[in-house]
Amino acid sequence: PRAMAALALPLLLLLLGQWSLCPGLLVLTVATEVTDGYRRFLRSAHAFNYSTLGLGRRWRGGDIARSPGGGQKVRWLRAALEPLRGRGGLVVLFVDSYDVVLAGPPRELLAKFRAAAGAVVFAAERFCWPREELAPLYPPCPPRETLPQPRGNGGFVGYAPALWALVERWRFRDDDDDQLFYTQLYLNRELRVSLNNEVRVRQKSPK
Repeated sequence: PRAMAALALPLLLLLLGQWSLCPGLLVLTVATEVTDGYRRFLRSAHAFNYSTLGLGRRWRGGDIARSPGGGQKVRWLRAALEPLRGRGGLVVLFVDSYDVVLAGPPRELLAKFRAAAGAVVFAAERFCWPREELAPLYPPCPPRETLPQPRGNGGFVGYAPALWALVERWRFRDDDDDQLFYTQLYLNRELRVSLNNEVRVRQKSPK
């Protein structure tokens, strides 16, 4: 029993260390009202430094489940990142909250982001919304994939100054499409954005 206790203590400390708050990582999400999905997200984010944008405020970004929209999220993110734009060592993860859970500890997320070797990494999707005709402009997929893998705006991570360099370009309406905005930035060869085709940084949950 003593030997088992001696082994269990370092393991417990290791697990606590993995799930402890990580000062070099900030999670930003958007939610205007508290839903079951948002509560589920909060339970998964208990070990993260996180902040919710827009809670209790009126949504003016359109019906994004049925039509283009969501620009209000970019505006809120832009405002949140402006005071952080000079913090070169800070990694910021931006995710939706109603259909997303954080599936791993903060240090694991940071390690995977750094292994991707990009200043900004986007999650990828199998469709190109809202302009499907832009899909052929994306880089070719790995051989095992048969469909285009455009980047998705539901989750991306990057260094605060790099993310600021993207969202500070937003000059559109709240009901303009955020996904089209990020798509056009990605297709701009002068910007360094990498796809996360495996979606290993964050995992979407069923709605």
